[in-house]
Amino acid sequence: MGTSRQDLLHLVDGHKINTNFDTTTYATLALAAAACKAKATCSGVTYNSSTKKYRKGKGYSFVPSANEGIWVRGGVKPTLYSMTVSYGGYTWAYKEPYKLSGYVNTTKYSTKKKALTACAASSKCNGVTKEGAKNFRLNTGATAMPGPKFMKCWVKGGTSVTSQSYSWGSYTGYSLGSMIGKTYYATRAKALAACSKNSKCTGVVRNAKNKYYLTSAKKSGKAKKTNNVLYTKGGSAVALTGYSYTVYPNYIYTSYLVTTVYKTIALAGVACAAKASTCTGINKIAAKKYKLTKDTTLKAATGQKVYILGGFDYTTRDIYFGNEFWTAKSPYTLSGTLADKTTYKTRDKALKHCLANSDCLGMTLTGGKYTLYKSSTVTEKAGSVSWIRNGDIITSDNYHWDKQSGKTLTGYYDATTYTTLAKATKACAAATSCKGVTKEGTKKYRTNTGSTFSTNNARTAYKQGDYYVVHNNYYFTKKAGLKLTSIQTKKAYTSESAAGKACVTAHATCTGFVLKSKKYYLTKGWVLRTDNDYTAFVRNHAKTTYVDYSTMDTYYWEVKGPFLHDKYSTKVSYATITKCMTACEKATTCKGCSYVSAKKKYYQATTKVYYLGEGDDKAYTKGGKAVVSNGHIWETKTSGTKFTGDYLDATTHTTLDAALLACSKKTGCTGVTKTATKKYRLGKQETTEVKKGMQAYKKGSGVVTYKKHAWTQISDKVLSGQGKTAYKTYKKAMIACAKNAKCKGVNKDSDKYYVATGGHLTTSSGKATYVKGEDYTPYFTYDSTVWYYNEGYKTAGDVDFGTTSFTTRNAAMYKCARNPICYSVHYTSKKYHLRSGKTVTDKESDNAWIYGKSTVDWTKVYLPVSGGMWTPDPATASRK
Repeated sequence: MGTSRQDLLHLVDGHKINTNFDTTTYATLALAAAACKAKATCSGVTYNSSTKKYRKGKGYSFVPSANEGIWVRGGVKPTLYSMTVSYGGYTWAYKEPYKLSGYVNTTKYSTKKKALTACAASSKCNGVTKEGAKNFRLNTGATAMPGPKFMKCWVKGGTSVTSQSYSWGSYTGYSLGSMIGKTYYATRAKALAACSKNSKCTGVVRNAKNKYYLTSAKKSGKAKKTNNVLYTKGGSAVALTGYSYTVYPNYIYTSYLVTTVYKTIALAGVACAAKASTCTGINKIAAKKYKLTKDTTLKAATGQKVYILGGFDYTTRDIYFGNEFWTAKSPYTLSGTLADKTTYKTRDKALKHCLANSDCLGMTLTGGKYTLYKSSTVTEKAGSVSWIRNGDIITSDNYHWDKQSGKTLTGYYDATTYTTLAKATKACAAATSCKGVTKEGTKKYRTNTGSTFSTNNARTAYKQGDYYVVHNNYYFTKKAGLKLTSIQTKKAYTSESAAGKACVTAHATCTGFVLKSKKYYLTKGWVLRTDNDYTAFVRNHAKTTYVDYSTMDTYYWEVKGPFLHDKYSTKVSYATITKCMTACEKATTCKGCSYVSAKKKYYQATTKVYYLGEGDDKAYTKGGKAVVSNGHIWETKTSGTKFTGDYLDATTHTTLDAALLACSKKTGCTGVTKTATKKYRLGKQETTEVKKGMQAYKKGSGVVTYKKHAWTQISDKVLSGQGKTAYKTYKKAMIACAKNAKCKGVNKDSDKYYVATGGHLTTSSGKATYVKGEDYTPYFTYDSTVWYYNEGYKTAGDVDFGTTSFTTRNAAMYKCARNPICYSVHYTSKKYHLRSGKTVTDKESDNAWIYGKSTVDWTKVYLPVSGGMWTPDPATASRK
């Protein structure tokens, strides 16, 4: 029979050639084979064991059929190959010579890479078949069928996980029976490690109770099951220089790309990655001998092995930077419109500028340079890393959480409703299948199994991110089974805390550290790669306490920390903010002052643009003229401006004082706009717009004026260096602070007040601080005279004639303004006294008003003095 069927190969039972060549049947395989050989378009012979007849077929579409088997025309019997490879984020069952049925589209792809990439992106595609040279087709069928020897197919599996030297297919919502033994594992890593060492283990199942067990069942037996995840064991795999390789022992590829022999697989991996467009894999031909290949034809080679180049080694990590949630993905690049034209040399500086740019949605590292983009859409690119900007971040239970207002997550983990976010995140962090938390209403938080945000304006969602640790006030994302590149092996640390501290100290160049064999090493590369021997600790950013308040001297100053102006001159430095402000107010080009905490110096800035700094850095941005009124600092905006959009309410106030008073009492009010003469309206937007004839007054921070200082009130923050002495009132604490040159402000804690000498602000819910500002004495006008108000002070010097003591302040001021030797009004013991002195001294519970400019014509006032009535000489009279 060998000569009769020399063109035929019996491939597999249980299938038939879908299309018959004709209606003729044959009694023997020899007759059928001879007849098929005589017809050029005959593809093979189907045998039916029930009828015991053979028939010719045409085409290479094979379908399952009971009691039948196929002999495919093709000459020499090919070897059957089957393995699992990783590509495009999925696992693929590779079979040769096999094919898949059904087409997704009419496109013929010229390379396997293009076809697998397209299939990975298509929900309709279940695999790829190579039908000929430069002819790869996407298939809808998921069952591999025997094909001619030149055909190869890749059946799409679950999402790819490379761990413990294997490629694993991940299937959410599926389970598999046949549990091996009775052992449950607490973590996926431990379960995968156990499975990799067990020859009977075909996969790992995570059940609804967040426990993992090993299974010996075939993948074909997987069944849908809520809150379960199945990890099917694939082929041996290894990650090298950003790519995933499938290891196939006792076989090699037949032709080589170059003649170079590499001593290690790592060196060969670097070389193959550099030639990824033509390199198909690596042959290990002997100990310490590795060569690059250029074809995909396998041949048997006992004792040797081939590392088949698959897809990229995909890695991700979530990080904390500047109180925002970022996801870094490799190997991906962003594209489209640039957020700015600058390229940056370091990750931190690039991220800081992205934070300061509302158009920036992410950035990409390629070739040592960082570029900012307006888009968050990524595409694959070897060697690139992209950081995607998400929402605000909260850190809780050692996990990062992506906070998205107006969003919700789907699927409830359980029926529990939590009254606080802290309780909900704690429960979610402890449950492996919980992916986040949604605030559905007041004191109503639910845990969710879905990780995709959808719009719901009445809700706020918190998606769980990666696990983190904190060292020396810096966050580090912890990723098991991964390593950072550029590992510094010269110095090893024996503890995680020691490595973390060293990395923070050298944070200008340190990207994190890795753990291997109980030793820690610092790293300098940002690329994250798969390696089961390592655990990576990726450096994020220091815990950021945002500072946002206003202060004043003559001008209104907006203070933001930890920020620095984008452009500031280091030619001249100032030791205090007062000196810098004074110099800035005299310079027309000066837009503000930047405090660089590392140098403990202030510098003049030439732009109002600022970006995230470090530590206690602060950007003081100069505004318009400042006014203190009704417990707030107000900025007089440029003439011809109004608050953007509609007004807060329908009320029109007839005076500025009345409008400022109304605005100070409403939390939603952002300022006042003078719309016309004796017409003032309240604003509700933070921004202003140009409007001819109008004038805007921006509402700033709350302020207390006491002891010749303006004390800015900041809620939920405290200054460092808090003293031990507790004062019952803020005024007593301010008196002590005013006398202490080192004092930076007063902290309020549980209705007690403390002097604070440190300048660092930290968040502390329910507490408050009063930051000591510049020298300031409040003033007002009464009876055409300016009066400077000094609370807690007294003046001296009696006025020796006439009535000098009054029961009301206004009566005393009226007389003082018309008395050439009266320079102040002093309130004490429930009386207002005229005083000749204007120097103030401390006296708690007393108050003093110092005479300023006046338009009262006192030269016409007769003065009763000893010896008669005298009239001042207008030509020589003056009040100093």
